[in-house]
Amino acid sequence: MKIIKILSILIISCFIGRCYAQQEPQFTMFWNNYSLFNPAATGLFNKHYASICGRDQWVGFDGNPITVSAVYDFKWTKINSGIGMNYTYYHLGFETNNKVNLNYSYQLDLKKGRVLSSGISFGVERLYYDFSKFITTTPNDPLLPTKPAYLLNINFGLMFKSPHLLIGISSTQLNESESKRLGYKNARHYFGNCSYNINIGESFTIKPCVLMKTDQVSTQFDYNLITLYKKRYWLGMTYRKSDAIAFMGGVDIKGKYRIGYSYDHTISELNKYSSGSHEVVFALMLDK
Repeated sequence: MKIIKILSILIISCFIGRCYAQQEPQFTMFWNNYSLFNPAATGLFNKHYASICGRDQWVGFDGNPITVSAVYDFKWTKINSGIGMNYTYYHLGFETNNKVNLNYSYQLDLKKGRVLSSGISFGVERLYYDFSKFITTTPNDPLLPTKPAYLLNINFGLMFKSPHLLIGISSTQLNESESKRLGYKNARHYFGNCSYNINIGESFTIKPCVLMKTDQVSTQFDYNLITLYKKRYWLGMTYRKSDAIAFMGGVDIKGKYRIGYSYDHTISELNKYSSGSHEVVFALMLDK
């Protein structure tokens, strides 16, 4: 189990650096789009995998966060690699963000069904501020930018997978690209995840999972527990400290199609103004 010790050390040492703002979008059912924040997940779980996730966060606010992601990747067995692409749309207030990433992973097969995967991705981000929604002292102020900015992003990650255990560490926006015209700089983000499958008899599986995300300005933990019945039906809960308690459920049809839904009940001061957050996922999982 030396590899697990090495990854644990990397998780601790990886979070040393300086960042500027929390910018990456949030998903409660994050295991459906791992490759958004860890390119090592590309092609790691299925021969072909595709998903679409949508999140309507803090319903009740004007300009509340709306996030949509689309992921596709496949495993190229001959070269022990995963290749894929993902897209993220994020809208908050007067900001609209579109990201496209191309992902690659190399998977080192170890003994007894264990795999160590390393991945890298390169992407382009289109950032646009709608300054027409600002109230300015000078109408049509020429100093306000009217064109979008385009930023380059580089992401890197590692994942270790065994029949029961999954551990990952990653960093997104490594190059901290910026737009001086918009006065905007991407912050380097770090992620760590760990999950374990516990089989109870032949029908039930319990899966505890933890996701940590930080930009070293703020750090957040998602504590997740899912119960699966016959590897088809699943129910779960997530606790996000000082933010939300989430309830989720879904079904995997014939091991190929997934439909899931989660509801976040806000437990912070925002619950006075928000009725919570909703998230849906549709996924295709093929092993041939």
